Amino acid sequence: MTIRINGAIQLVVPAPVVEAPLPDTIPVVQGSDPTKQVRIEVDGLPPFTTRVWTAPDKDILPDDSSETRGHAVLAGQTGGQTLSGGTVAGEGLNLRGALGGGPGPVGLNDNAKVFDDGDMVVGGTEMVGTERQRVVGDARVEGLVRTNDGDASSPAHSFIGDTDTGALNLAPNVYGVATDGVERIRVDAVGSFGVGTTSIDASAKHQVDSTDKGTIPFTRMTTTQRDAIANPANGLFIYNTTTNVLNFFNGTAWGVV
Repeated sequence: MTIRINGAIQLVVPAPVVEAPLPDTIPVVQGSDPTKQVRIEVDGLPPFTTRVWTAPDKDILPDDSSETRGHAVLAGQTGGQTLSGGTVAGEGLNLRGALGGGPGPVGLNDNAKVFDDGDMVVGGTEMVGTERQRVVGDARVEGLVRTNDGDASSPAHSFIGDTDTGALNLAPNVYGVATDGVERIRVDAVGSFGVGTTSIDASAKHQVDSTDKGTIPFTRMTTTQRDAIANPANGLFIYNTTTNVLNFFNGTAWGVV
């Protein structure tokens, strides 16, 4: 393996000392700029062999862009390893899949990739669709998840196989549900509930609008089922399917409307 740089070279072998010959032969071609340095460490005996490369203000890349490039490997080390970017805040660490940041994903492991445009896939190998992130498998988020508002034709929370059905934010403090790209349900800022309407009357807590269907507002059950309700609330209504009439509870007994 050949490393071409501008600068001085320091080879550090921390304790326990690895006696010569070293596990690998590393020919180095030194550049002309003595202010640039590369530090290479070989730590411990097999199977824990570690190489740490640092180059202040210099990418570790061959000077000759036509030179054949292989792989750089950080082997296992007790306690883990750290890859650092710059020496002050704001200086980051760039991982590139190809020289000069050209096309080519950076593989974080066998099941995760970051592509040259910033797209990321976890649990797979390729991006699908126009999304910027793809997760193949279950995802767990222990914190807040915020999205844009969306609209009825493209709800903010939808489904892979049904992108025009889901939940959206219709307006500040107004929650909506859409199916087939059309708003069907809304809950306004005071908790009023509307079905088939985009404007809930201020005097109504529940409003249902339709041009071809009626409403079944009460629970339907038999007399036996009605009498099995534990501690019915005053004013509770049901439709009695045994007698086909509305019943209400007056606080003492069931009555007929």
